[in-house]
This record gives sequence, structure tokens and C-alpha cells, in this order.
Amino acid sequence: MVSSADLAKAIEPLRTHYEHAKFEALKVEELLRYVHAMAEEGEAVDIGTASFKTSLNPAQLTWPESLKKLFGI
Repeated sequence: MVSSADLAKAIEPLRTHYEHAKFEALKVEELLRYVHAMAEEGEAVDIGTASFKTSLNPAQLTWPESLKKLFGI
């Protein structure tokens, strides 16, 4: 019989992958909202701002709320 601890270890990579995929999908949505807002305003898209604000860095999943607020993520 498989223990619950062994089962938890076995599914951890799947949970981590799911969390990262969900995070990346949110970042793509954020990028689309930014591009749409710039288009609505008739402004050029600042690629530097867009890439920084929508960075697909999964390490941000572990950032404390204070850093998320500071960087607007």
C-alpha cells in the first residue's frame, strides 16, 4: 500500500507544473490587457515596460505581497 506521504511526493511535480502554468496564463492575460490599454489610448507599447510587468518568472510565485505590490504584479 502507498502511504499518503509517498503519494504527496509523487504528485508534487504535477502540482508545481500546474501552478506555474496557471501563473504564466495570468501573465499573458496581463500583457494582453496592457497592449489593449495602450491601443485604446493611441499610445505605443513600451516593450521594456511590457516585458518587465509581464515577466514569466515563476520565482515571483514566492515573492512576499510587499514586493508584488511594489512591482505591480
